[in-house]
Amino acid sequence: MTAIANVTGCPLVGLWRRASRQERFVLVDGLGFGPAAQGRLVLDGGDGGLADHTMRSRSVVVIGGPTGTVAHLPSVLVEHGVSSGVAVPLQGVAGGDGLLTVSAPHNQPMDPEDIRFLGIVGDLLTMTLQREGADHVVTAERQRTATVAHDLAHLVQPTGHRAAFHHEGHDPAHDAPPRDEATMSPARAAP
Repeated sequence: MTAIANVTGCPLVGLWRRASRQERFVLVDGLGFGPAAQGRLVLDGGDGGLADHTMRSRSVVVIGGPTGTVAHLPSVLVEHGVSSGVAVPLQGVAGGDGLLTVSAPHNQPMDPEDIRFLGIVGDLLTMTLQREGADHVVTAERQRTATVAHDLAHLVQPTGHRAAFHHEGHDPAHDAPPRDEATMSPARAAP
């Protein structure tokens, strides 16, 4: 967060995550909001707001200032003295979206290089969110597979050298090839 603030000259940087598939975003990390703000500050994601506009556009959005595309700033940013800045969408998976806001307390025109830089930072954060979502899916699948394996283990009961399947109407003796009783090796057909 500090590096972003230093590069852009904007002292207020926020990383917001969608709160449980709702239309609001919660501050999960930030600079300039104060230590008690994380997990408590909420950015409304309703129709026409900054979060909604940014997520729908799927591109960097300039807020406030002389070239801003969003007419009004969210109250949570206004309360922190924000007049201008940038919002960057972070597209996760399965509702794991987020938003990066980089803001200043004065009408600071955003340098095109800074906007490109923030777009790249947004792409990197998006990849992180998508990886996090994929890791969650893999973990859930591993847990499901372990449960299935555990359930299957209870179906298979060891009996000597063979495992008997306890399934209605199933005879494991029919699964084995015929054996020569004298040598216990598979029986061979006569030539």
